[in-house]
Amino acid sequence: MNRITSFLFVSLLIVWGCEKSTLETPANISENNVGLDCATCPSVLHPFASVEPGGTIITCDNFQGAPWPEDGSFSGGAIVGYTQEGTQPVTVLGDGTCDFGVQPGMYLFGMTQFAFDGSEQIARFNIYAFDGAFETSGFTVNDEEYTPYGDFFPMVLGGVTIDLDYSAPDDDTWIHAYLTFTGNLTEVRLNGFESGTTELCVTKTIEPGVPTIDKSHYIYFDDFYNHSGESVGYHPNYKTPLGYFGYQGTNVVIDFEAFLGYAPTRLSFVHAYLTGSDNLINVQLPNTPLIVTIPDSLEYYLAPYGYTVEYYEDTDGLQWQNATDPPYSDAFVDSIVISGSEMNQVTLGAILQESELRSICTYYEQ
Repeated sequence: MNRITSFLFVSLLIVWGCEKSTLETPANISENNVGLDCATCPSVLHPFASVEPGGTIITCDNFQGAPWPEDGSFSGGAIVGYTQEGTQPVTVLGDGTCDFGVQPGMYLFGMTQFAFDGSEQIARFNIYAFDGAFETSGFTVNDEEYTPYGDFFPMVLGGVTIDLDYSAPDDDTWIHAYLTFTGNLTEVRLNGFESGTTELCVTKTIEPGVPTIDKSHYIYFDDFYNHSGESVGYHPNYKTPLGYFGYQGTNVVIDFEAFLGYAPTRLSFVHAYLTGSDNLINVQLPNTPLIVTIPDSLEYYLAPYGYTVEYYEDTDGLQWQNATDPPYSDAFVDSIVISGSEMNQVTLGAILQESELRSICTYYEQ
């Protein structure tokens, strides 16, 4: 590290006002982990952008209001509109028609095609017909054979599960039902005769986002390993005020010589988790293998390499899940302080099953 960079780091340390501490109380015992008397907390300074954790999204198109027409008739070849947030076309096929303003939503004669993106999803139509007219209407899915509504359900066609459920509320004129398709969908064609549809709801599972990991940086994320030696994650999902929250495991690798200009002899980190979560951690220090253990066993593994460990447990602590919302209470908080010589490059991590890795701190000792 050149002299200019070293000078900047020393200046920052002075600004932070950190001094050598006797550490008469645990470094991380404060429930807020503020004012830890440590020289710096890389987990606070690291510019990690939050990553969406994924989950389930539902989009519904109600065909009885805007942006769908109040009235009008569409014939073969016409695009009626677009479903699923305006991304997938609805097209009248052949000599069919799709009418608005005559009956609720789309009133169908012949085939009307609803397009999908091909991904795994659940598409649920609210369909309606006169009593007995379900026998004369039906559907196709992904170019499979035509199936009338009067068939037996549930069924599987081309890997797609179809169900017809009459739990939808009826009205004074029409019998309503839910027609549901589950699987990889590219298209559904509804064939209407004195029947139609009022709504389409599509449910999709969104995979978690993946950040770009810059391993040339002085601090970066890396694979977290379980007892079997399998990687179970390599990045968090959200930045918290003092660290990171996530749904998988993550290790934080820090090059302190590049970051601080010297190798610390004392560092600490915190793992906060709620009831039912695992407290597995990873630790690797100079001259040690990667240690996979739980906090109260870390001393056993590090002692042969000349390191000492202080472990503190709080069963009524706080856990943050992002940078803006208030923390959860009644969290289990494991605070770990490690002392040793020349800890220039370290790996510290936790199994983040809806838990928080935070307050990775070093101490400025003269």
